[in-house]
Amino acid sequence: MPPESGLGVQTLLKNSTSPDHPFSFAETPGGLLLMANGIDPMLKWDGLAQVSATAGVIPPTAALQLGGTGLGYITGKLVAYSRFIDASGNPSDLSPVSNLMDAGLDGFIHDASYSPDGLVTIRSRGHGLATGDVLAIDGAQGMPGINGQHTITVVDGDNFTINSLVLTTGFYTGGGVWTMGIKTVVYGAVPVPIEGKVARRQILRNLAGNVDTLYVDIDTADLTTTAFISTLDDATLARGAPVPLTYGEDDLPYANRNGVPPSHKSVIASHKGRIYATADAEYSAGHAEVMFNRTQVQGVGTDWRKTFIGRFIYLDGASSPYGISDVDEEAQIITLADAFFDAPKPYTLYVIRPEPGERRLVYYSEPGLAESWPAYNALAIPETNDEIVGLLSLGQYLYIVERRHIHRLTFQGDPQDGYTFLSATRGSINNRTYAVADNITYFLDEIGIHKFDGQDSQAISQPIQNLFQTDGFSDLEVDWTADQSLWHAAHDPVRDTIRWFVNMVAYADLVHAICYNYRTDRWWLESYPASMTASTNATFGARRSLVGTDARRVLCLSEGSYDGVDGTGTLRGYPTAADATTITDSSASFTAVEGVPVTIVEGTGRGQTRIVAKTTATSIEVVEPWNTIPDPTSLYQIGGIPWEWRSGWFRFVDAEEDTARDVEIVFKPTSVETSLDFLLYFDHDVDPRVWARDIDQDGVRTIADDPHITVDMNTKTGWARQRISGHAGTYSFGDTFISVEMSGVQAGDPVRISQVVLNGVEVG
Repeated sequence: MPPESGLGVQTLLKNSTSPDHPFSFAETPGGLLLMANGIDPMLKWDGLAQVSATAGVIPPTAALQLGGTGLGYITGKLVAYSRFIDASGNPSDLSPVSNLMDAGLDGFIHDASYSPDGLVTIRSRGHGLATGDVLAIDGAQGMPGINGQHTITVVDGDNFTINSLVLTTGFYTGGGVWTMGIKTVVYGAVPVPIEGKVARRQILRNLAGNVDTLYVDIDTADLTTTAFISTLDDATLARGAPVPLTYGEDDLPYANRNGVPPSHKSVIASHKGRIYATADAEYSAGHAEVMFNRTQVQGVGTDWRKTFIGRFIYLDGASSPYGISDVDEEAQIITLADAFFDAPKPYTLYVIRPEPGERRLVYYSEPGLAESWPAYNALAIPETNDEIVGLLSLGQYLYIVERRHIHRLTFQGDPQDGYTFLSATRGSINNRTYAVADNITYFLDEIGIHKFDGQDSQAISQPIQNLFQTDGFSDLEVDWTADQSLWHAAHDPVRDTIRWFVNMVAYADLVHAICYNYRTDRWWLESYPASMTASTNATFGARRSLVGTDARRVLCLSEGSYDGVDGTGTLRGYPTAADATTITDSSASFTAVEGVPVTIVEGTGRGQTRIVAKTTATSIEVVEPWNTIPDPTSLYQIGGIPWEWRSGWFRFVDAEEDTARDVEIVFKPTSVETSLDFLLYFDHDVDPRVWARDIDQDGVRTIADDPHITVDMNTKTGWARQRISGHAGTYSFGDTFISVEMSGVQAGDPVRISQVVLNGVEVG
């Protein structure tokens, strides 16, 4: 089957969406998923469609033409509008209004009589007619021939005569109306939609004497015809649903409340039946070429979009920004609103941003209408000299998150009637670097990690605060100079763990996670063989933590005992041959393990991890060359999960020289071959102590001139001890402090270490 068929991976995002700007997601109460990145139009997905679609419906930009023919009963001063409807029934805003058409008059007959010579006179108070008008009379009773079409002569403002009717019998007994209207309404120049999502077009017009309410006159699936006719009179139209132009005391638009969602806001959230959008996006890929006194800017290495129309381009060295009036996506040319009058530079750097007034605005949809965003639905957040990066719905409140502040928005019905309060002076790196657990939000910001209960913020990352410093004294430090747009937090609700994926100094990819168990208040670091750029939760029997990585792969964290393999085929052994990018094991039976890690567990090249590029039955080729080429002493493990732990410093007991010193480890025995290594560090030395001789006894091994103490975990006892040479020293340079480091590669069974005991050290 083709790679995109069946129940496999499907590309839901449109091919034209920007791959360099992460999406924000919001789900409506009805299950519609909205997606925004501030560069492309907001997208929607209903869970069933093969591909996402743009949210909202672009309205007609031109007015239709209104006319009429024939003598009939359609009267009044008429206007008309058109609008588009998508397959989900969402309407667009109205088109500009048509021309005003006077379809004629009508009125009631109050009395009728005829003179001795048969001339019929009609009394209709304030009729407004003129001599020579042709009108139709209906419903008049008692006078034969009075009903029908007639030419009239005006007697005065309340009376007129019928020119061609002569009566000698009958008496008027009541009723009747006259109409000088049209029989057929003609609609021309009807706009044609530019979006393929449009399923229907509608034409709406008013009734005689009411310009504030419209009714649907034409509703058609014909998307190409530009002329339509209608013979529906007011009585028939009025049976349909009215569409008011405005509503409320403030005369807010009603028919025109279906504006397209903002494309320049990169963060969205669902709260109390509405969708909210904020955080302006910036675009700066490639460079621009511009000439003096020209309005056109040529992009090189750019991917400029039509959505940039109305935004501003800030060109390097220019004295002020320039408005963008048009974008040619194919030619990658921006048309400026004003000619460029600054000194041009070759290979000009630039930034495209929304206009400055947008920076502090939060937009929101109509209640229950996730795709309807009237322009007036916006509120401004008080200035803090900070940048809005996120939105968080927590309980009854919507929180607007900045890099260094958190604001709380509270309201009853309409957000415009609400109030914004400053809740915390800590914030978040972006909209993806926080997670909610038990109504507590855990944020990563420029200082570290803090938790927020909706009222107060509390710092919690003190035990690992050295990670966030830039003094160069730590083995790992957060790289604050890296692109932080893909940093994110992954919540594992089953294991009560939050992982923050961040760049570390000297690592180009997101291969490290700062991990926190909020039940036990414990911290640790994890590293991964591939960059982890996105995360979410899904239910597969239980809630699972999923991450997205390269090569279109989605991985499940903390599931199984191997990394990316199912446990079949050869996963562990010794090479019979190796070179810079391969290892060969003539006794192996490798299965398809492309894309998973292989680690050298023991022997030459110990500690190296590479990603498998391809395999045969007996050989493995890796993506990057080995730093140290393995040999037959190199124990390899495919799909193993490396782990590492380091203790603090402990002081030896200041006692007699024969005080015993050793290290004990208590662990759960594994059912497959697994080992762990531990290293001993003395007196704050950065290098571990090496061993003087080979020892292999009771599952514990040391090798001369090697610092590793290797413990076989595939035993029945689950316990190991290593004697530490030396005794309490008399002088200053004897061993005084000790630290223990343990590491290994999990394979098959989880590694469970319950105790590390240092005998001969002080407690406390």
